[in-house]
Amino acid sequence: MSQPKPEQIEASEVERLIALAEQGQLDTADQRRVAPLLRTLVWLQHTLLETRISLAKLKRLLFGKPTEKAPRKPPDEPPPDPPNEPPGAHADDDAEAHSGDAAPSDSDAKTTTDTSAVDAGTAGKPDKPPPPGHGRLGAADYPGAEVQFCAHDDLAPGARCPACERGRLYAMAPLVRLRFSGQPLVAVTRYDLERLRCSACGALFVAHLPPGVSPERYDTSLKVMLALAHYHLGLPFHRIEALQQMLGLPLLR
Repeated sequence: MSQPKPEQIEASEVERLIALAEQGQLDTADQRRVAPLLRTLVWLQHTLLETRISLAKLKRLLFGKPTEKAPRKPPDEPPPDPPNEPPGAHADDDAEAHSGDAAPSDSDAKTTTDTSAVDAGTAGKPDKPPPPGHGRLGAADYPGAEVQFCAHDDLAPGARCPACERGRLYAMAPLVRLRFSGQPLVAVTRYDLERLRCSACGALFVAHLPPGVSPERYDTSLKVMLALAHYHLGLPFHRIEALQQMLGLPLLR
């Protein structure tokens, strides 16, 4: 399908043709006006559905290449500097005033002074990206970390300031410090339950486990950790057993 010739038409003209077509009142001139528009519509649909074309190329095919350039304003001569100001004090103001003008041609750029070239190069560059950080993660990136609040030994909110002895202390956001330590894949906690026996009747009294401790020997979290280590991380069971044996926390088979 051949490319139709680009047609320049206003939106109001299109609405007028649509209204006349709906009423069946299109004359010969209007019909000649509508025919190329329909051909353009069919070609556009065929191009978008069956061929690969970029938006820039499609815009150039429909509207043609722009041949007109924005008019350039003649450079205004800067007013003379007051005697109390150094030369070139208004260079930044002039650069801001002409920042929206068209770019100068090659011949104009060659006639500029070294100082103006440096200013123009500095003003045209985009803002530099912020410097990279230290590469560390913040405290919020460790949701699984154990949190322990460390309170002051002798001070509390509302107490008098020991430095000036005039003001009162108030609470602020705590200062966060992260500490990393190694731990075994499987941790073992030993509970020594106190036992008491009656010397007369021989009754035995055993202390209870702390609140929240499961009475089961192997916790559910242990089973989940072993499954992740073996099936997700690919650690063989004999390596896990050797690691726990080396740390003094062997696993029973």
